[in-house]
Amino acid sequence: MAAISSFPFDSSYLPKSERDTLKVLEKLGEVVHRVWEKQVDSKTGSTTFYPEDLSREELMVAAKKNPKLISPYTVVKRDKNRKLVAVNFRDEYSKEHDRMVELLTLAAKTTKEKRLSAYLSRTATYINKGDFDSVMKLFLTVPNTSIDILVGPIESYNDSFMGVKKSYQYSLRVLRTQETQEVVEMTKIVEKLGILKPSKSVAAKLKSDKIKVRVDDVLMFAGRQAGSMPSSTNLPNQPEWVAKYGTKIVVYHNALLKKFDTQLKQYLKNVKKFDPKRTKDAMSQANYRLIVLHEIAEGIVKYKGMENRLGEYIDVIRELNADLFGVRSAKYHVLNGLISIEQYNELLIAFLVFAINVCHKAKKEPSIMVYARGFYVAFNYFMKSKSVVFKDNTMTVDFAKLSVDIDVLSNLVVGLMENGTSDDARKMFDKWSDASITEKLIKAN
Repeated sequence: MAAISSFPFDSSYLPKSERDTLKVLEKLGEVVHRVWEKQVDSKTGSTTFYPEDLSREELMVAAKKNPKLISPYTVVKRDKNRKLVAVNFRDEYSKEHDRMVELLTLAAKTTKEKRLSAYLSRTATYINKGDFDSVMKLFLTVPNTSIDILVGPIESYNDSFMGVKKSYQYSLRVLRTQETQEVVEMTKIVEKLGILKPSKSVAAKLKSDKIKVRVDDVLMFAGRQAGSMPSSTNLPNQPEWVAKYGTKIVVYHNALLKKFDTQLKQYLKNVKKFDPKRTKDAMSQANYRLIVLHEIAEGIVKYKGMENRLGEYIDVIRELNADLFGVRSAKYHVLNGLISIEQYNELLIAFLVFAINVCHKAKKEPSIMVYARGFYVAFNYFMKSKSVVFKDNTMTVDFAKLSVDIDVLSNLVVGLMENGTSDDARKMFDKWSDASITEKLIKAN
């Protein structure tokens, strides 16, 4: 199981009160991580949300009488008579929740920033009640504060059994003002182009003030995020929530740069007819642009009812859509003179390298399998059309053909999100999601 990820951060420029607040919030992350350790079996990597002998059929029959069994915020257990019962997260992890409330309350008193104090205090109140929906609504609607946290059971990516139970995660971050404004400008450009707002998406008529953006330096990832080491986050996932509360994009600046330097750029020398030295800075920028476009796409391309229609496939389809649609949007940046053809091709390479890295890592890190499954589909498709060719641990890319392939796949995935069912999704994955494709991908030397 992944340990807490901490990042070096020079907080000397912050007032003492805020440095003290960060210390309290670091302790909070340690407590959240303890809950995560209880939710995931350290040996198998499987979650502990359900009894081992439970079948989907038994659960769904029981849930007709007790809907809490399929609540995102309960653990399913058997009583002494083997009847299925739902235990609220607040009760299952009561000791940890009590400590979370204590630390959030202390942090609220420590900070001198009134808006942050109110945010932390209200978060403590909701966690104490076990009202995790309100924790998320508060996160989505609070104006940017100098320090920010994402805390609680957030996403269901680890629930491979039903795809509903949410895992605990935590991030502690400090705002980067200049970079935030730069990403805000990127978001405005995408809005003006109008290519990331399909007419039937719930976000098609979102006003600009409903698309919130932060670029932060990360001090800590704990819980599920410790294992996935994300470059960014976009919430909420539910289309109905997007329509009501908008979407919030958080780019993890230092984590993103670290991932590129330590994991991604090592693959560049395996790309045929591509000079990694010449494009060192450009590729870092391409990776940054890739992440931002992914999050914008994920935030505002959502359709009503897609969770119910797509069932267990919703998470992987949502992430695959963001990857494909985000890259697809960059082509329109070229047409409008915002980036060059060379920069667009560099973004395509960044996309492929990112995907390759995820496919290799997913074997050991189950928390990112939801992303890898989408990339299996993409690579099987690309290799069949020969837009991407792997031979002797090198990758050759036909940029024009790859651009077309991305458009085709993107249209297919958007169609699933708009009107598809779980049966439709299953057919696509049965045809294109062969995981053995990973063995053909380039490997870092």
